[in-house]
Amino acid sequence: MNNDQISEVFAKGQTTGTANNMFIDGDTIYSYGRHFPIARWYKGVVLFNPDGYSNTTAKHKGKVLYALRGETIVYLNDCDIRKIESQQDTNSREIESLKGKTERARSDHIKTYYMARIEDLKNQNTLLSGLVEGVRE
Repeated sequence: MNNDQISEVFAKGQTTGTANNMFIDGDTIYSYGRHFPIARWYKGVVLFNPDGYSNTTAKHKGKVLYALRGETIVYLNDCDIRKIESQQDTNSREIESLKGKTERARSDHIKTYYMARIEDLKNQNTLLSGLVEGVRE
């Protein structure tokens, strides 16, 4: 199977398969290894990892996105899409840490950066709340 084909079978729900430098394991498709999940099926939507890694991984991500055309895709920056159930707790800890850093920051530029990051993490937690609702029930 080539990378286009593995992307297409993932989009159709196949749970195993291997291509050149991509593979499917369960609900997740990976680029090069388990350290870089590209996308994961979760409750009928696709969680997509838009974070950068390499030029080749960017090509892999493009192939997966193309194969998933028409599906509902949720882009989650700085989030381990394999562990979204615990990501809210991770985000909350980071928010608290960033609040302290914001108070200690000396430059307005750094304060603005920390405040924007806090807002991003809060927004991600709101999105994750909707996705994991029902998992904890």
